[in-house]
Amino acid sequence: MLQKYQQFQADYHLFQVIKRAVYPGPSPRKVWVGPLLFVLLDDPDQVHQYLNSTNGIDKPNIYSGLDMDKDELDGEDFDINSYFSPLGLDNILRTSTGVDKRIQEDKNNKYLNDCIIGVNIFALKIVKFWLQLKPIMRMSNLYELEQKHILNGMFKMAHDLIQEKEENIRNNNDDKYKSEKPQIFIDQLFKKRNEFSFDEMADEINSIVVAGFETISSMSSTVVLLAALYPRVQEKIVDELKSVFTSVDEEVTDEKLQELTYLEQVINESTRYWTPVPYIARSLPTDIEIGSKIIPARSIVAIPIILLHSSKEIWGKNAYKFIPERFSPEKFNAVQRQAFMPFGRGPRICIGNKYAVKSIKIALSHFFRHYKSKTNLKEKDIKFEYVIFARIVQGYMIKISKREF
Repeated sequence: MLQKYQQFQADYHLFQVIKRAVYPGPSPRKVWVGPLLFVLLDDPDQVHQYLNSTNGIDKPNIYSGLDMDKDELDGEDFDINSYFSPLGLDNILRTSTGVDKRIQEDKNNKYLNDCIIGVNIFALKIVKFWLQLKPIMRMSNLYELEQKHILNGMFKMAHDLIQEKEENIRNNNDDKYKSEKPQIFIDQLFKKRNEFSFDEMADEINSIVVAGFETISSMSSTVVLLAALYPRVQEKIVDELKSVFTSVDEEVTDEKLQELTYLEQVINESTRYWTPVPYIARSLPTDIEIGSKIIPARSIVAIPIILLHSSKEIWGKNAYKFIPERFSPEKFNAVQRQAFMPFGRGPRICIGNKYAVKSIKIALSHFFRHYKSKTNLKEKDIKFEYVIFARIVQGYMIKISKREF
């Protein structure tokens, strides 16, 4: 339903044009957008200094195994993200709330659909910032969708989870909130129940669930598509899997995951090459000195991650090439470590970054042990949509065949 609404599309070259046209001169640069002062940082040292500062940590207000259908084997092209999305949502729900919705068993699951449409609505409200004004939003065509999929969908689900948890506590059926042992997200939330309103708790649950499943699904899909575009990389992934696992269905353990060093290099290079979050922004509560300049309070500092990830000054002349080995211990240098930030950096780094990488490695270790991926897409023809997360306009279209492992 949301496809009729125009979304902002760009590629790396367009971002370079925007950088030169809108933000001329050395970093940091400033530009006024109405009453808001935006400051752009794209120098790795300045970015590191800012994101590790406690003065710039506020976010601005604008801001299991894989179940594949047998019919997909040796069949037509399909979007692999249609499988990783329910997988990601299933896993994030289980690990953060303890709920098993078995979303993979129903690709038309209402909650999955609510989350996908909800993310799109939220993204559109960032691009079309006037929609954040409630009177204008009520007059738009998106208002009915927002009521249906966000308020009566995502928030209802979160409210139901909270009510069920409270009922268990009242009936003395849930002692987890009293425990000092490591707990899942919802248990930690309930330990501070008096500090949050009902709606604030629902908002926290929705935030971690939606961000988690979107990150896991898009990054997993990206790796599979890039492996299809680069068969040599796919072969090296499988060679490593064969050296770590003795069978196609051997259980994945933490020890096994730590041995998958090349797979992690591929994941890292995929997030550098096709950056999943093109930029991050932080509002500044107090003045802060960056380099020789003072950035004033109440300005918004934007970090164009996509520019840092594609800079030839940082990554060398082959910055526009897909080379996983650049993340090997002997090649990944200190400047690149500062510039590489698929999950952000500093005190406000994505809290689920380690969980996301682990989940992606598990999903991909299962996928590549079972399937070969190919694609008819040509890399030069791939277009991206950039709002909150980067997405491929054509979809993550691949073909799969059974792998003899």
